[in-house]
Amino acid sequence: MNKFRIYRIISILLTALIVFSLSACNSNEKDSTVAGTQKPDDSNSGDEIDTASDSEGTGEDENAPLGKYKEPIEITMFGQVDSTMNFDSGQTFEENIWSELYKDRLNIKISYLWVVNQDQYQQKMTVAIASKELADIISFGPSDSNFKLLAENNQLQDLTQIYENYASDFTKSIINEAGPVAFEAGTFDGKLLGIPNTNASIEQASIVWYRQDWLDKLGIEAPRTMDELYELGRTFMQSDLGVEYAFGMSENLGDIAGFFASHGAYLKRWIETENGTIEYSSIQPKMKVALQALANLYKEGMLDKEFAVKDNSTMCEGVNAGKAGIFWGGHASPLWPLISSFENDPTIDWTPHQVPSATGEPTVQIVNIPVSSYYIVTNGCRYPEAVMKLMNLWTEIAFSENTEPMYFTTSDKYREPFKHARIQTWPTNKNIDIYKRIVEATEKNDMSIIENHQETSDMYAFIKKFEETGAEGWDYARVFGVGGSEGVMSDYVDKDQIIYDKFYGPPTPTMSTKLSTLQKQEDELFVKIIMGEAPIDDFDKWVEQWKNLGGDDITKEVNTQMGK
Repeated sequence: MNKFRIYRIISILLTALIVFSLSACNSNEKDSTVAGTQKPDDSNSGDEIDTASDSEGTGEDENAPLGKYKEPIEITMFGQVDSTMNFDSGQTFEENIWSELYKDRLNIKISYLWVVNQDQYQQKMTVAIASKELADIISFGPSDSNFKLLAENNQLQDLTQIYENYASDFTKSIINEAGPVAFEAGTFDGKLLGIPNTNASIEQASIVWYRQDWLDKLGIEAPRTMDELYELGRTFMQSDLGVEYAFGMSENLGDIAGFFASHGAYLKRWIETENGTIEYSSIQPKMKVALQALANLYKEGMLDKEFAVKDNSTMCEGVNAGKAGIFWGGHASPLWPLISSFENDPTIDWTPHQVPSATGEPTVQIVNIPVSSYYIVTNGCRYPEAVMKLMNLWTEIAFSENTEPMYFTTSDKYREPFKHARIQTWPTNKNIDIYKRIVEATEKNDMSIIENHQETSDMYAFIKKFEETGAEGWDYARVFGVGGSEGVMSDYVDKDQIIYDKFYGPPTPTMSTKLSTLQKQEDELFVKIIMGEAPIDDFDKWVEQWKNLGGDDITKEVNTQMGK
């Protein structure tokens, strides 16, 4: 695999390392503002990040955002190794290209109290907290109960002023792109206790893909409403194209999250109601409407009769085999699984579209908050500002005009050195911005628009080569090219069609003990309703059961925890 192939894969899939399970086949897919001195609670303007970093604080002033300490300092952390980490010869988790960079640029040495495999990390963390043997800097997910535990026990430093004084303007611009919600889960009693590692959770939003080659053959335009989508499915099935069902489904109904969203319904989310309270989405009346619609489609033969015994991969295999011409996926679906269609037959083409509405209102989708984790600093740390210096160095090298690609890939092997950077944060709209620049340069035939954006210009060149030769690159052309999936994502963002899940803290007491059982019951009933094995009115009976068996208690706890 050549250097550019590696680099461009990383460029689109950055956030796959950090965002949560996506809808449809996204769960297996490759993944993916304003400058200034805004405070953590300031809102985002929605502007693109200015990649012209100020490079502030380099030089002799060790108190500056990127100032090098005059004398070496040592910061302790915990180490977590996952199976995707690879090291060049002579390098290790502890000593690698990034650890050397920290020493060279900042005079910071990171020492690890322990290093374990990913599957052992949580257990080791629990022991460390119980024994009070804490590292200086620790990374916690927004829903990690240990974060809350340490906060309530006053074991963490207030980072409010650390962020204000030491975060570079460029770092602030990246974090602010995620909006104020990025700070909310890291704030306790008005104190900022966690610096957010932001991500592109917006790309969890669903996209519907159509077999464009079939649309062209039949002389049909892409559907704009759900009724038109149903009619397209019928047309496909009545044709001589070999279609067996309108669109694929698996046993995991989250695979068709977009379908539910089109009805204003959401699976296993927490939404804010008109009266301002937070409620569980699956029990809302609109879910009953969506389930009835699916039951009607199943009865009509529009759904795979065997969906209940098919996992995600099996369902996708059927789609790639031409059994369906409609696919509920995401922004990176061309990379997986749809690339298999094209590789098997280059005449096959899939095009992305907004999820049509079944209600007459624009389809709004719910995603997780745009934060992968929070970096906390324990009370024993003598250099709390180091967490910001490390993050500033990351943003400078990763995303500014001073980007240094060697810290991301190597040319001869599949390596991802960026995984060894211990403190990170990612632009929420990174892929969208790449798309917008490519479209503008294409439409205006003005390459100056992209010439100062290396990653964008590389991607543009790759797409142009595909368009001219038909060689490798169909998948990336369908993501970043004109009419690509990032354009759909951009529309969602511009039109406020993406909102965040309203619950993002650690599990509540009752949630920890009862929610998994309740959700298993939910899955079983919903499948039965769709297949006609249970009447639709069983939904109402289940809602009451859900409330009585712990759902009401969970709801009360959620609202209390979220300050409602």
